[in-house]
Amino acid sequence: MPTRRRRVLLSFLASLLVYLIPLVGPHTFFFIGELFFQSQATGEPAWRLTNIGAALLLQAMAFATFYWYTGNPTSLRGVVVGLAAFIALVESQRVFSVYIPTLFLVENDTAPETGNWPVLCSTSDGYLTSVRMPEQTSEGAISEVLLQMMNATYATMSIPDCGITPVPLPQPTREPNGHVNFMLGVDYFVPAKTLLVNRWETATSRQTWSVLRASQTELSPVETPSNLGKILSSDGEWIAWIERIPGSQPPVLERVVIRHIANTEPDVQVDLSLFGPAIYSLVSIDMQKREILLSRDRELMVIGFDGQERLRLRAQGVVPISNTFKRVGNGWIAWDASRDQESYRVAWSLPVGSGSHRVLKGRSINSVAVSPDGELITLSVATALNIGHIKDAIYVLRARDGSEIFRRYLDTYTRTPILFPTNELFLYSAGKGTHLLRVFR
Repeated sequence: MPTRRRRVLLSFLASLLVYLIPLVGPHTFFFIGELFFQSQATGEPAWRLTNIGAALLLQAMAFATFYWYTGNPTSLRGVVVGLAAFIALVESQRVFSVYIPTLFLVENDTAPETGNWPVLCSTSDGYLTSVRMPEQTSEGAISEVLLQMMNATYATMSIPDCGITPVPLPQPTREPNGHVNFMLGVDYFVPAKTLLVNRWETATSRQTWSVLRASQTELSPVETPSNLGKILSSDGEWIAWIERIPGSQPPVLERVVIRHIANTEPDVQVDLSLFGPAIYSLVSIDMQKREILLSRDRELMVIGFDGQERLRLRAQGVVPISNTFKRVGNGWIAWDASRDQESYRVAWSLPVGSGSHRVLKGRSINSVAVSPDGELITLSVATALNIGHIKDAIYVLRARDGSEIFRRYLDTYTRTPILFPTNELFLYSAGKGTHLLRVFR
């Protein structure tokens, strides 16, 4: 039997093996010993110290186990040591990849469900889509919304009676080689007026655009360039895109092209050269006001058809992208497009007041909507991680002070879009359908 000093030395050396335990994740592979040197990986000193403390505790347990074994190295004790090593290998994955990150990345949501808003009507098998629509104005009520049904077809749901009308889009067929003959995507929806769709021919990789009028059952093709994002005007009569100005050399300059769908009026072209090279994205086209709402890098701009700037909005306190920054009248609402380990935020400057809201850690912002009068803000949040037990949630805030007046929890990964069709109606999808609620303020 080894001396006590020799047992201590052997047990200490054996305990160092815990630092060679690999931690394997979907996109990571490292050893426990590396946790002592990953000062930047966690982002928080307390997180790093917790990792180190857990590693030292694991080493202490390993030392005690080996010391116990060397005191009387029998076969039975050897089995116990092997079993302990297996448990350490398995549980280390959970401790360092799940339990400790959850402690620092996920905040518990203890807020109760609030707001006894009555359900006016529901669908049974349709979900709100995230297809873009024209900018909602303070005067305009949305008369219908676009749903994707459980059988992968589209339908419109009328407001406020939840009547369902199938959208007559062509359906692809499967060919003998197992592929479909084409794929259809919905790009833009002008309620009660026009739907913009693109068709991708799988055999030729040719992409074309068409529109479906509210009163029609057949698609009408539109002559447009391929591979450029497109939107419709708010009246549903024009299609628009951003293209490179011919002959423009780097840095590339661009222009907006607005084309009449019926092709009975000349194109409108608006040069963006005055505003310099940037990342532009169309948001909305108003033919009556003859103005264009577009995003330029991380700001919103309203320009006239004469190419002159009419309004420029910059969000404060958040880092948005084009689809997380909305104009509301002459105000705005914006939210973080992505965050690493910090909380997502939403900020606003609306007629009734300005403010900001921090989402609990571990959640990303799926969708944000504002009531037409700018008084209510609703958020749809979902887990941003593959750890923890985070339910999706939707909740409504008062814009003037950020106070919460409505909350519902949904199944994880619901990721529902949300909408105020009018000032008094609220719409969201959950479970197996879409629900229209009466707003109580």
